[in-house]
Amino acid sequence: MPLSHNSRARKRRTGDSLLLLALGAAGLVSGSWIVQAYLSKSSTKAPSTGPLVIEQFSEESVHQFATPYVDKKKLKDGWFPPEPWGVWSKALVSELSIPIGETYSDTRISAQIRAFAAQEVKIEANGTQIAKWRLGTKTSTQTATVPRSLVNAARSLEIKFTVERLASPSEDGKSRDARQLGIGLTSLTLAH
Repeated sequence: MPLSHNSRARKRRTGDSLLLLALGAAGLVSGSWIVQAYLSKSSTKAPSTGPLVIEQFSEESVHQFATPYVDKKKLKDGWFPPEPWGVWSKALVSELSIPIGETYSDTRISAQIRAFAAQEVKIEANGTQIAKWRLGTKTSTQTATVPRSLVNAARSLEIKFTVERLASPSEDGKSRDARQLGIGLTSLTLAH
């Protein structure tokens, strides 16, 4: 069975031949794939045992929503045009579509995000709620985990943010901006 592109293997012991048994029975232990292997001088002698550790390393992708770095194809319904700091949502429900290949673990989402008016925001991934974030008016880092089963079926993440309410900067006299704003998104990092 070939290793995935984001995995590396290292041998703890050396030998002339390596007979790898029960790769399919490998389990995830403390962030590493542990596989029992048999190392021996030749295939006719009784093998001595030693572990072969295949470590699963995290692959990270950062998605920026500030101009000029934003890929506008990722912004679906519910967003104003991007600005130099990021993008505001303009609807109670706003959506992102982020392509993601096959994964071998859950995907961790880390968002640089804020709300125009402090409130709770519901987050869904591929139609399943994965988190509720309580957002203030200052940018913070919020995290959630997308189970592997939700990602592998779709090969993309359809992320939906649902806010309780929209508010306008002109309502409190802070500016003449009459737009109704929900959340402000600067970046989204996916790690798997």
